[in-house]
Amino acid sequence: MVDASHLGIGTQEFIGNMGARNFHDASVSGKNRPKARLDESRQFDWIAAMKRKFVLLVCCFSAVVLAGCVSTVDQRYTFGVPGPKDKITARYERPPAEIWTAAQDVIKFNGVLTSVDTLQAVLQGSVDNRKVWVKIEQDDPKYTKVTVQARTKAGGADVALASEIDKQIAIRLATGNLTPATKPSTGAR
Repeated sequence: MVDASHLGIGTQEFIGNMGARNFHDASVSGKNRPKARLDESRQFDWIAAMKRKFVLLVCCFSAVVLAGCVSTVDQRYTFGVPGPKDKITARYERPPAEIWTAAQDVIKFNGVLTSVDTLQAVLQGSVDNRKVWVKIEQDDPKYTKVTVQARTKAGGADVALASEIDKQIAIRLATGNLTPATKPSTGAR
């Protein structure tokens, strides 16, 4: 047993005060409470917040870069998701003038011809709320290269539409029908 009689206090009081000093029991609270090591980390909370903001900024920047711009066949850029295939390339044993006429006719038949760029030999149109580009270039004296690109309104690739436009150009060239097409009437009245 501890004898604390020479201090002028009783044994129980002496042990109680030692317990409070050494173990920070619940009776010690408020401003007099000594700081624990865990409390020291609060002064660095701004670093964690700054790290979170930096990570958020990097994620947003990456999203913009990854879902940013896509090159079109006329060397311009449009909004879109890069990566998926959106072009169909074909070669025809025809002069560029015939293919130009057939491509214009196919775009007009399926939608609206919105731009004709004779310098770059590119036609641009809108078919079913999708953008379509057709680039016609002389590959060699005998062959002409046709590149068809299609993109959805949201920027996604539409290779099925590009393939369909290319197929219609090929059919028009094969049949020799280079006159403007008209849509068949439904006849339902």
